[in-house]
Amino acid sequence: MPGLMWSDVTRDTTPALWGLMAQGAGAGLSVRTTKTNTCPTDGWLTLSAGQRSRLAHGDCALPSAPIVSGQPSPAGPPPEGGAVAPGWPAIKSDNAHTSYHAQVGLLGDAMHKAGGCTTAVGPGAVFGLADGAGRVDRYVESPTRRRPPTGRAAA
Repeated sequence: MPGLMWSDVTRDTTPALWGLMAQGAGAGLSVRTTKTNTCPTDGWLTLSAGQRSRLAHGDCALPSAPIVSGQPSPAGPPPEGGAVAPGWPAIKSDNAHTSYHAQVGLLGDAMHKAGGCTTAVGPGAVFGLADGAGRVDRYVESPTRRRPPTGRAAA
C-alpha cells in the first residue's frame, strides 16, 4: 500500500493488518526503477531483472493484459496454459541499452535453469516472472480465479 508507514499500523487504525502482523511476519519493500516515479510495470520488470528496469514508454498505468494461448504474439505463440508479456522484445532491448544494462527475464530464466515452472497470477506477474523470451509457463488472471484461461489447472 503506497505511503503506508509501519508507524501507521496500530490495533485501532488498521486492525486487520495489526492482527496479521501479530500472527505472522511482515516486511517492507521499496522498488526503485530507472525513473523518478516507480510505476507498476517498472516494479515488476525490476523484480524480473534484479536491478532497475523500466517500461520506456509506459504511462504509469496498470500492467497490460498478457498474450494467452490462441492470440497472436510477435514473440511466438504462448505456451499452452501460459502467457507472453506484450511488447517483450522492445522492453528487453530498451532495458539492455539503459545505463543499468538490465536483463529482464533473469528471474524466469533462473527458475527454468533450476528445473522450476513459472506461474504468474495477474498481468503484472507476467512481467515479473517472464523468462528471456517473455513467457511464463502458467497464467491465472487473478487470485480468485482457480484455473488458467485455457481450462488447465494452475500449477
